This record gives sequence, structure tokens and C-alpha cells, in this order.
Amino acid sequence: MSTRPILFAVATAFFAAPARAGNSVEIFAQAQGGWADGSGSSEATPVAGEVEAEKRDFYDVVGGGAYGLQAGVKVLGFEAYGDFLKFADSTPGGSIVRAMLGLRPEFGDDVVLHLRFGAGMMVGFFGDAEVAPGGVEVGKTPIGFTARGGVGIFVPFGGVFAIGPVADVGYYYLLNGTVQPDPDDVAAAREECGDDEACAREKLEGAGVGYETSSGIDYTALLALRVTLGF
Repeated sequence: MSTRPILFAVATAFFAAPARAGNSVEIFAQAQGGWADGSGSSEATPVAGEVEAEKRDFYDVVGGGAYGLQAGVKVLGFEAYGDFLKFADSTPGGSIVRAMLGLRPEFGDDVVLHLRFGAGMMVGFFGDAEVAPGGVEVGKTPIGFTARGGVGIFVPFGGVFAIGPVADVGYYYLLNGTVQPDPDDVAAAREECGDDEACAREKLEGAGVGYETSSGIDYTALLALRVTLGF
């Protein structure tokens, strides 16, 4: 068996050090818990015919107490990280996943203040909801864009650990899914009109197709326990 992977792991552990201001590269992970919520609205855009928004905004359904994990890498002030939050409310519950790129300048030694600015992808999950709010053809996993800014205050301890509050606020723009005629209405029109397409279109007049989006502002206020290794 090759010894190269073992030697690489030993060298990595040897040269890794607690994060400090002079580090060029930092790898970090944190457990987090607190509050996350938001407020927005949904809008339907027609492709053909007329459509109306069928689903409430994500934060009309999901929000409140939350806990999760975050992990990423920071290189010369630039960072990339993944963020997961699970909402504690079991009815319907739900979660958020984000993949972000941005900047994180830091100030201080005994107490570290960091500012965070970034943008990336956001995916929402409705969790234990038996039926996604709205029409049957609207997706259950809104996905889209988010831009965020935040602040954190950490107290380092034990070399690689730090604990403190973090808060951020962001704008989100999510694709809720497609909007289509009710399948029961389509089946009834087909049954009545048979192969007569003109008849079917007349029966379904106004029942168009399109897509639905939601957008708004969301925020988090969390307590985080972070471990960071610097190189």
C-alpha cells in the first residue's frame, strides 16, 4: 500500500496551526443555532395565457428557531462556504441550503470582529409539509439567488476554537416552479372535447402556463461555535 496519502495527512496536520491574522489560508467549520426568518411575495409570469401566483412565499410557510452547520475556506480575505439551516418547528419544518462566495475581513485578536459580504445560490425545502402550498404543478424546492451581508463577534479559546453571535441579512430571488392548468380541468376538457383541440382550448381559456418566483428579505441571528485551522 502506498505511504503517500499517510505522509500527506501527517504533513497537513503538522503544518496546520490555529487561525491568526497572518494566515493566508483558513479552513473553518461551525455549529450554529438561533433564529432565521424573512418576508417576501410571490409573482407569476405568463408564458402563454393568463396565470396567477399559486404558492405563498417560502417564509410564509417556514421560519423561526433553526440550527445547522457551516463550513468553508478563506483565502486572503476571500471565502467560499456552504451553509445549512434546519428549522426546529416540525409543522412543517423545512430547511435552507446556501452556497456562497464573498469577502470576510476580520479585526482584533482577543475579540475578533468579522464583516461578511457575499452572494450565491439558495435552495429552500418545505420539510414535513404534506402538500406544497398552492397548485399541484408548483415545485416543492424553491431555488435561486441570494446576496447577503453580516457581522460576527467571536471570542477565541483553546487555540482553534471560537464562540460568538453572528447575524446577517440578505435579499433572495427564488424560482418556485412552473404554473400550469389544473390537471382535473384538463382531463374534463379532454373528456368533453375528445380530439377537438379548438374545443379543448376554449374550455381552458384563461388557464395559461408560466412560471412563478418569490423574492424578499431574510435574516438570521445565531450563536456559533467555530473551529478554524490556518496555514
